[in-house]
Amino acid sequence: MAEALAKADTSLQPEYSVYIYHRPENQHEGQNDWEMRTITPDINIALDEAESLYDSQSYRKVEVKQRVIDPKTEKVCDYTLKVFTLEHNGVSLAAVLCSACVLLLASAFVYFLTRFF
Repeated sequence: MAEALAKADTSLQPEYSVYIYHRPENQHEGQNDWEMRTITPDINIALDEAESLYDSQSYRKVEVKQRVIDPKTEKVCDYTLKVFTLEHNGVSLAAVLCSACVLLLASAFVYFLTRFF
């Protein structure tokens, strides 16, 4: 009975998975673009592994997910804890530079009009 309780307690402990997402140029025919790389019960090990993989710049994205089992429903739930990505979400640098150039040219045009006319 004590062994069953101990086993049940450890099965309810969260585990942490590190997923890597391959770059298109490194992906082989028929291969998923993602792969589970590590599973560990220690969040620090998972985060260190993910950061190391991200720093290698070999993958387009690295995620750390926490997997827990809901004791009531006995269903597995995954939660994304951290995402390291080389992809840019939001406004790109090129868009910011283009906007700055347009504003600069518009300001110069207005200055020219007010100065010489």
